[in-house]
Amino acid sequence: QAYSVLLSKRVPPPAPRLREERFNLQQQAARILDRLASGPLEFGALFGERPSRQELVFTFMALLELIRDGRVAATQEQTWGPIRLWRVPDAAGLEPA
Repeated sequence: QAYSVLLSKRVPPPAPRLREERFNLQQQAARILDRLASGPLEFGALFGERPSRQELVFTFMALLELIRDGRVAATQEQTWGPIRLWRVPDAAGLEPA
């Protein structure tokens, strides 16, 4: 009974602090283009070692926008194989501002 009384007085430990990350599509698109400036890379290389769900979603959405806009191209040579990404220069050979 004494142990139960002590347990009831115990202060619960503070909740763990979650990583507070803020992403937006424009920032992620710029980050992808910066990463691709040095050459092609695999899709998985766009992410950190332990990406948050928010980072995964915003990076993937930004990548889809870039592909739709014709600024990035992707290929996958075999089912379940790596996805290769590269920048597509515009017709004048310059990137849009």
